[in-house]
Amino acid sequence: MNRSLVLGFALAAAVGANVAFAADPTPVDVAVEHFKAGRFDEALEATERVARDDALRARAAYLAGEVSLARGDALGAQGYFQEAAELKPVAPVLASLGRAYQLQGKGAEAVEALTKAVALDAKTARYRAWLGLAQLAAGHADLAKKEVAAAVKAAPGDPDVAKAAVEERLAAQDADGAAKAAAAFAKAAKDHPLGPFLEAVVLDRAGKTDDAIAAYERALKLDDAFLDAHKNLAILCVTQNPLYSIPKRTALAMKHFEAYASRGGKDADVLQVYATLKSFLVSQGGGGK
Repeated sequence: MNRSLVLGFALAAAVGANVAFAADPTPVDVAVEHFKAGRFDEALEATERVARDDALRARAAYLAGEVSLARGDALGAQGYFQEAAELKPVAPVLASLGRAYQLQGKGAEAVEALTKAVALDAKTARYRAWLGLAQLAAGHADLAKKEVAAAVKAAPGDPDVAKAAVEERLAAQDADGAAKAAAAFAKAAKDHPLGPFLEAVVLDRAGKTDDAIAAYERALKLDDAFLDAHKNLAILCVTQNPLYSIPKRTALAMKHFEAYASRGGKDADVLQVYATLKSFLVSQGGGGK
């Protein structure tokens, strides 16, 4: 994930105002530092210390939405972004609101929010990439391909654009195109965790489980707070080991479920699989924290 990019939105374009920290840090400043360090629960708690009538509330609500997205809580993120949009209906806020809708499969709402964002800021390629994914969720594959291709042309090195390109190509059943998009970004941004993450997603889809696991682990070496990598790796180890008959895979799944949950991951389906695995291990006398 790209928390630095998110912070740029939260502290500047999304809400305006001077981004320099005051001598005495505000709750938003504290939340930003927690978010940068991957301490998502603490970040969210800090944003909630900003009162609803405080001038900083738009910034706090926007950042709370991004924290919620990072934790896998798209519905919670939607609520925060809606609050921020009511206070400051600018392009980054509307774009993130569209992302929250899209991640819940609410294609029409996502397209509406992201179309507004693109109208306000046509130069930011990631908004067009997200609009493409929203069009995909709304069932408009041709429009999705057009928007994502335009975004890739404008900003091929943008992480969010690269991610959208891989998702759009996979949805189109174009495994080669997805692999090329993932490889191009990984080559261009060698130290970015999204590079090996995207490669892992493509490898996973191709059924190359061992290679996918290795790629997810490379992503986590670059950013241990990358919750989607923990989540995907844990789920992969379970789906390829449904009877928990491969001890090494079972242990690896537990390790990354634990990392996901302890760092504040909120995806209910993922946590349910984690709970099922823990119950199985307890029933087998193997513990399960």
